[in-house]
Amino acid sequence: MTELLVAGWLALAAYAVYLAALTIRHHPDPGDYLDAGGRLPGWSFCFAAAGIALAALIPYAHLQFAAHFGLAYQHVALGLVVAALVATLFHKRLWLAARITGSRGLANLLGLHYRSVAVRITIWCLTLLFTLPFAARLLGHLGDLAVAALGHDVERATAIWVLALMLFLPAVIGGWRGMVYGITAQTTLGVVLLAMVAVAGAVHLDWAAGLLASEPGNPASLIPGVMQYSGGIGAGEPSAVWTTLGIFSFTLAIAAIMISPAVVLLVTSTEAGGQRTFAFTSVWMIAGAAMAALMLVTPLLAAGLVATQGSALPLGYSALASVLIGLDPLLSVALFLGVGVTLQLFIALLAQSGASLLVMEVLDRYVLPDLSARGRRFAGRMAVTVIFVMMALLASTLPVMTAALASVTLPLAIQALPALLGLCWVRWISRSAVLTGIIVGSLLVIFTEPLGLIIFSALFVELPWGRWPWTIHSALWGLTFNVAAVLLVSIFTRGGEERLHRDRLHDRFRAHHAQDFGGPAARGAKWSLTLLWAFFAIGPGAIIGNTIFSRGVIQAQDATLAMPSLYVWQITFWLIGVFIVWWLAYQARLGVVETKVAPPLDLDPPLPAFHSRVPAWIATSLQRFADIRPARSP
Repeated sequence: MTELLVAGWLALAAYAVYLAALTIRHHPDPGDYLDAGGRLPGWSFCFAAAGIALAALIPYAHLQFAAHFGLAYQHVALGLVVAALVATLFHKRLWLAARITGSRGLANLLGLHYRSVAVRITIWCLTLLFTLPFAARLLGHLGDLAVAALGHDVERATAIWVLALMLFLPAVIGGWRGMVYGITAQTTLGVVLLAMVAVAGAVHLDWAAGLLASEPGNPASLIPGVMQYSGGIGAGEPSAVWTTLGIFSFTLAIAAIMISPAVVLLVTSTEAGGQRTFAFTSVWMIAGAAMAALMLVTPLLAAGLVATQGSALPLGYSALASVLIGLDPLLSVALFLGVGVTLQLFIALLAQSGASLLVMEVLDRYVLPDLSARGRRFAGRMAVTVIFVMMALLASTLPVMTAALASVTLPLAIQALPALLGLCWVRWISRSAVLTGIIVGSLLVIFTEPLGLIIFSALFVELPWGRWPWTIHSALWGLTFNVAAVLLVSIFTRGGEERLHRDRLHDRFRAHHAQDFGGPAARGAKWSLTLLWAFFAIGPGAIIGNTIFSRGVIQAQDATLAMPSLYVWQITFWLIGVFIVWWLAYQARLGVVETKVAPPLDLDPPLPAFHSRVPAWIATSLQRFADIRPARSP
């Protein structure tokens, strides 16, 4: 099996390099390296976005958690419907804002809209978190998977560096376009391989029986409650983590991927041709195909992990691979490659997008604004090289620090939601409100994650609430206080000259790209149904799903189902969720781009005026960094 696996992994690497070389040959323009010149075909966006959404749950860990916590954790898969709703709400508007203002990247869009250097710096820091510790954590998972697959015949650090080199070569050759094409291929391959393993296990190893087992009171088939009034992990030790509020708050972290800097760059660099590209992607690729893989395939694989090991612990793939070898060695290879490619495509996206964004938004704008297209391509390749080296160093030498920093990345990313609402929909959200909300929300995230616990422990102060107090994920803790701060500050700062500046973009949206929600009744129905779905699918109402399809309501006798009641509930609300996303994306035209884009709008002031607004502490820091000092008088 080892030889087959190594051959398969090398074949994937060789194909990725070939695809990157083919891409750069057909698109030799140096200006395409960083963002494909804004001309990515719509079909590549559809597959890439679906693969990214699927990888957001990190199937390497998702399968193991689903095996350990049962259907309660599997319920978080409905977070992909939430991700599709977020994509529907923002992707079209972000694409239009990029075309109207002539800018790329999340930091540029928000910085121009709010006229704020601090907002730009915040998004740059978020980009670095995704690019280095978060991607390094994924690379560490990939190294662990390779070690398990090869029977511990290779050191973890060696596996990490070899895998990093295999991902680096196509990235440095093909640039942004080549990376996106590679993701489309890996998305299809990963889903096909995992589906093949799941079907084989269901047919020959009876995994479906383990999944569909529905003994009364089986804790693996129940959500343990709405909330637990106890300290978080590490303080109070809640008896169960995946309550309904735990599930709801965790789905917010999953949805953060759809508004992350990497995905926003993917959105803004997509070709204008397909008017329904964003709607098709949200409805049929993310809420449809990606959710189908998570809802139908991963439960079977999780049941296989439990059946193979006799219990959910210890968590791992080696025992399952040993059983699959008995059926066919190719199934064991398919398991490792299927899980591995979902990690690889996410790592490639984060590394390549980080390099492109830092070159476009920092180097090209502030350091070397007169850099030629060839110079930008060279800078992008150097940035990719540095990122992969640092990523491999973090993953192989500092796994604990990397895990602590990676844990705050997704909940910090969702703190940009109010800022994006202000950019795309709510014109009265001010710059001061956005900055205040991000600061408050980020502090709450750090205080409820291991990073904050480690920092305060080093200061000889033990935080009493632990991680995720009351079984509420840090994403929701941060976002709750973030939104409260934004609303409070906006009351006092929503007017003035800054409001007039923000209104310019919103006026273009209203004049040229108005939405079609219908009359008051239709508008109320759309949003009411969405909120009702959220309440019953991933909110407190999900607790009803534990027994509603199995316990008698009209008659005392319990019904006999072929599967757990909670699993039926999940499938039902998945299908309802697809309908809601379709209703908003197509019928309300939230995902349909009009034929003509609004005329361009210059929101970028001249550089001297822009630099005059740089805060004094930033100017002083840059001056010291560059060692530029005024001449002293004798």
